[in-house]
This record gives sequence, C-alpha cells and structure tokens, in this order.
Amino acid sequence: MIYLDYTVAKIKNSAKKVFFDKGFNGARIHEIANEADVSQSLLHYYFRTKEHLFKIIIDDSIDLIIKNMSPILEKELNFYELIDQFIYNILILVKENKRLLSFIINEYNQNFDKIRSELKPIFNFFKEFEYQIRIQAQKEKIKINDTKHFIANIISLCGWQVIGINIFNLEISSDKDSETFNISAVRKNIYESIIRYLENK
Repeated sequence: MIYLDYTVAKIKNSAKKVFFDKGFNGARIHEIANEADVSQSLLHYYFRTKEHLFKIIIDDSIDLIIKNMSPILEKELNFYELIDQFIYNILILVKENKRLLSFIINEYNQNFDKIRSELKPIFNFFKEFEYQIRIQAQKEKIKINDTKHFIANIISLCGWQVIGINIFNLEISSDKDSETFNISAVRKNIYESIIRYLENK
C-alpha cells in the first residue's frame, strides 16, 4: 500500500510538471513516465490514458483554487472587506502556486470543451462572489455599472503582479523587511488603486 501510494503520487507530481510545462496538447505519456521514472505500462496501469491523468491534474488544480477562494464567501464581509480579502487570496494563491493560474488559463484557451465541466466550481464561485459584491456595493451606495467587469479588472491588476514576478524572477514574501516581492505592499497598492477609482467615478 505504501509503495502504491508513493508510485501514484510520484506519477501525479510528474504529470503536473509536464502538463504545466507543455499543456495537454504538448504533453506526451512517455515524457510523464520518464519524469516519474516508471514504465509507460505501469503509468497506464494506474491512470489508463493521458486524458484520464490530465483530468485528475485539472481537478486537483481547481480544488486548490476553490479551497483558497471559497472562504471569502463563508465570512460576513462588507464591500471593502470583500475587495481586500479577494486581492489577498489571489496573491496568496500565486505565492504558493506560481504556475497554477497560467496553466488553467492556457488550458481554458486551448481546451475549453475538454475542461468545461471541471471549471464549473470556479464559475459558481464567481457567480456568488459577483452577487455579494453587488449587494454590498448597494449597501455602501457605491455605483458599479458592471460587476463582472469590475471583478475582472481586479483580477487583471493582480495578474500584472504575476507577470512582474515572472519577468523579474522574484519570490513573493509576507515579510515587510524582505527584499523579495512584498505581498502586503502589493495588496495595499492594488486595494488603494481600486478605491481611488471608485471615489473618482
């Protein structure tokens, strides 16, 4: 049992690396087997096909995103707290899983039909999050013409931080005294930019 668990975990970790590097279309079973240092026949024994293994990696990736983001909806937060917490959770997700979002976006663009059903939890989260933003904005008498675009703009601002991290090969840090990419400062800057935008509308 221990050997089986170890072998399965090793294959999954190797598949994750290859899929993250090359996507579903570019990945090859023999590359995953070589990365895991197992035979292709053993890989097929445990996971049958590349499609089946890919689905497992996608499901694990989606679960990780939802696990990170869903607590926002479990708290009673006002409009400003929702925005701040959303920014923080995205940045934490990036900190702990730098390549995860790039992988999901790439597969969304190239293989949407293949992963449509797996993406449903993310769609459901954003549907509920959009609803909470709309309700809380009304309570604060904040006018947002299109909440979907508003949320997309927040994600874009956070996304540029990801691009900056990759360009400058930085690490995200929670330590304000660190010379690495400071998550607290980035969170504050993005939040204040959004609030200034709302105040100047």
